Formats: sequence, structure tokens, C-alpha cells
Amino acid sequence: MLITEQEVKLLTAAAITPPAKQRVAGWFATHRAARDARRDSQRYAPAHYDFIEHAAMARAMERL
Repeated sequence: MLITEQEVKLLTAAAITPPAKQRVAGWFATHRAARDARRDSQRYAPAHYDFIEHAAMARAMERL
């Protein structure tokens, strides 16, 4: 039976992969950092609705 170079590489890579816990923890850390960077760049000014302010002013003026 002959083992090819690709089979040796595949079996070696499969044997030395980190445990699943480390891979999942690394994935979470990477995505958490990306999420935090995205949050910092997406700060929006609060919405200011003029029509609500005008309606409130109109009601206040009617009460006078």
C-alpha cells in the first residue's frame, strides 16, 4: 500500500489541529472584536422629530 504526500499532509494536519474549545473561543474573540469596532464607528445622533415638537407646541398654545 502506498501513501501519497497529500495523504500524509492531510493526516498530519488532522492530528495537530487545536481542540474544539480553543477554536470556538478564538472565533468568539475575533467576532467580538469586530463587533466592538463596528459599534464604535456607527454612533448615530438621536433622531429629532419636528412634527412631535410642533404638535406639542400647538396643544400647549390651545390651552392658553
